[in-house]
Formats: sequence, C-alpha cells, structure tokens
Amino acid sequence: MTSKDNLVILKRYPNRKLYGRQQWNGEKYCGYWTLDMVRDIIRQGHSIMIMEGPNDVTKKILTEIIARHNPKVLSIPLAHQLIREEINHAEV
Repeated sequence: MTSKDNLVILKRYPNRKLYGRQQWNGEKYCGYWTLDMVRDIIRQGHSIMIMEGPNDVTKKILTEIIARHNPKVLSIPLAHQLIREEINHAEV
C-alpha cells in the first residue's frame, strides 16, 4: 500500500454496490462507485481497500476488474491451473 493520503476506502454492500466518500477527479465525491471508477483511481496512483462488513474483499474486486478488462491475462486455462495448484499446495 502507498501512503494513507493515496488510500481510497470503499464499502461493499450485500447488493454488491461499492460506496465511498473520496476525492474524485478533483472534487469531493460521495456515492456509488463503478468498477471502472475503481480502475481509474488506481491508474491515477491511488490504492484501494474495499470492505464488506468486517471482511476485506479488495483482492476479490481487483481480480474481477483484471478479469473483466484483461481477459487474456486471466484466461480460463490459467484460472484452472491456479485452482489446481491451490489444491496441490493445500495437500502438502
């Protein structure tokens, strides 16, 4: 993570919507965030943390953004391989 000044904290509600109060494009923004907005703010150099209740779901949301915008990076065969390796490591 970068400095706290660059950290954007969002809440994820059970309806899967992201909500936050942050600076957005030079103005204070309070409302719902799309995955594209999250992607844009990361590209601007900010780090994010997304909480759903007490659970940190940042990794899940970032994976969703990567899969959606870069389907070649997370191909179906690669996803299968990662899951198989996860199972193999758990058995060791």
